[in-house]
Amino acid sequence: MVIKLISVGFAGGQKVTEKITNKITISLKKTALLKLLFYPAIAMFLPLSTASIAEAKSLSEQRTEYRAAIKADDKKRYVEFKRLKADLKDYPLYPYLDYREFVRDLSAASLSRVKRFEERYQDMPFTRTLRARYLTLLGKRRDWRAFLAYQKEPPRDETLRCYYFHAKAQRGYRVEALKGAKEMYLTGKSVNRACDSLFSYLRKSGELTDELVLKRALLAFESRNPGLINYLSRQVSGENQAMVQSALRLYKAPTRVEHFAQISKITVFHQDLVSLALIKLARKNPDEAVRQFANTMKGQKVPESLRQEVGDYIAGRLMSTDDTSLRVWRDNVLNKSSDVKLLERRFRLAIAQGRFESAERWIDQLPDAEVDNLKWRYWKAVSPKSVATISRPINILKIFPDSEIFTASPHPST
Repeated sequence: MVIKLISVGFAGGQKVTEKITNKITISLKKTALLKLLFYPAIAMFLPLSTASIAEAKSLSEQRTEYRAAIKADDKKRYVEFKRLKADLKDYPLYPYLDYREFVRDLSAASLSRVKRFEERYQDMPFTRTLRARYLTLLGKRRDWRAFLAYQKEPPRDETLRCYYFHAKAQRGYRVEALKGAKEMYLTGKSVNRACDSLFSYLRKSGELTDELVLKRALLAFESRNPGLINYLSRQVSGENQAMVQSALRLYKAPTRVEHFAQISKITVFHQDLVSLALIKLARKNPDEAVRQFANTMKGQKVPESLRQEVGDYIAGRLMSTDDTSLRVWRDNVLNKSSDVKLLERRFRLAIAQGRFESAERWIDQLPDAEVDNLKWRYWKAVSPKSVATISRPINILKIFPDSEIFTASPHPST
């Protein structure tokens, strides 16, 4: 008999199947084979099944219910949240609902329970937040035993690091605690009040010396934190207090650095202080920093390495100056410099200005290891005379990708 196949659900399907069946006549004995061959092909053209549509609707409904659960939790409607959460166990974002419920009662959670939850969701982003929140909770409770049992290495977060080293101190790890306390103390930034207990331990141990306070005062100057300098001036007395107070005055009026250097006692602290003051002055007034540079360095007998470091900074601020005398001063400083980035900027400037003959000298100034770099080998190989014949010298730099050779900017930044 003739088997007619009728395809339902796609345009033109019926005509195709009728055309095929008009050419096929088979016996009932081969019906099973016919089904095996044709049914899968026909199924490809059928519309989505009712089950698929129901599943798609289910996912849409779950998404709506998930948003409703978040809203209920935010509004503290916890009974409603729990009911909605129970119906969303198969939803992909279910772990976030579980996390919300867990941290709500985090204060009552034992360390073992927190660890189990963390292990269950170890691949989820919120586990890191969970750890930070629980460590903060343990720190505030001063549960140092549990803190160290949960956190084996110093955390990155400032507050948690202070808790960590304070926990070490309270559990008898004195050497590690004191080392960590000093590291936390020596910063130019103001630290979280959670570190007060750690610093108190440092002071009671006799390790929070005036020398440490003076070092931090210089770091505060460098970090542009006058408030901290003022605070530190009250942590010392006598001559050391006067030194910290002088740092605050120079921070407010760096133009007085030359006079201060000449009248003040020569100390390592004052050498560092006047160097920082000159750098601060150079940020706003590099011309004045140049004028005061020599007498300031001489007044405090600043070591040559530090003198060069300060000079390099000021020279960098003068890279685009039009003043001839300042250009001479800048290049005299750079003649002794080994700062690769600074020398590279000076080379860029020479190339951008078409001064190829003088550009080569800045390559010679570079450290030997740096000269082996591909871009410098290229420039050393180029004849300055042949390059100088190009009418628009800046265009040659665009021929080579920056990653391979070197791209000089016609307007170097300062």
